[in-house]
Formats: sequence, structure tokens, C-alpha cells
Amino acid sequence: MATFDAPHARPQPLTPAWLRAHFDPLPFPARRAALARYGRALAPDAYAALHAVLDAGDAEERHMALFLAVVRRDTDAVCTALGDPLLRRRALSACPCPNRPSRRSRCTAPVPCATRRSGY
Repeated sequence: MATFDAPHARPQPLTPAWLRAHFDPLPFPARRAALARYGRALAPDAYAALHAVLDAGDAEERHMALFLAVVRRDTDAVCTALGDPLLRRRALSACPCPNRPSRRSRCTAPVPCATRRSGY
């Protein structure tokens, strides 16, 4: 079982089944931390390929794709998730509020702060 703590580890995205086999046996907090390290260690093209596969999968895989987008600060993917009824609440909590200017924010979807707070 890999935890991807080593800075020299260069994990390659395989399949959603591979991700489940390596991360699901971990307790929830450790699973999220290991998955975040894995996501950050991916090369940009590898992340894009993995995100596309996960985003086309079942509900659990789509949530995993959103989680990876958040840890990689992929605001385009997070903002795209705002239009997905399954992911909207989690995406709202990750997308900066458009009423407060942010240099990192590229979200263009009109999300009032009151709606964003309801996601918490």
C-alpha cells in the first residue's frame, strides 16, 4: 500500500479501481491526506487524464475528481462542478465568493454569498 510520502515518488494515474485499491483501506483522514499528496504529485497532463476519467465515472469517482481539483487548485474544474447537481454543494464551499474579489478566482458562475453559505 502506497502513501506517497516520498518526494521522489512519481505516481502515475491508472484507473479508478487502482485508486480504490490503494486508498480505500486507509482510515478516512489518512485516505484524504494520501489522496491529496497523490493529486499534487501528478504531472499536469497526468492529472488532466485522471480527472477526465474520474469525472466521467460514478458518484464516488466524481466526488474524487472534485477533491483532486480542489487540492490542485484547478478553479476551472471546481467552477464547472457548480453546474453539476451532485457536486454543487461541495463545489460551492471550494469556489471563492464572487462578491469578494480574489486574484485566484476565475469562477464566473453567479453564486450569491447566501447560497454559498448554505453549502456549509
